[in-house]
Amino acid sequence: EAFSIIEEELGQPLEKVFSKISAETIAAASLGQVYRATLRSSGEDVAVK
Repeated sequence: EAFSIIEEELGQPLEKVFSKISAETIAAASLGQVYRATLRSSGEDVAVK
């Protein structure tokens, strides 16, 4: 469900923005979850909240 919300916010499929995104969270809190991903455009590693 989290990935579909992220796609909705981005307005495009995750595969167009990220070359990789972790299936498991790297952190979680009451307000959200954090995933590790790599931007397709630059190869930069990012955290997706």
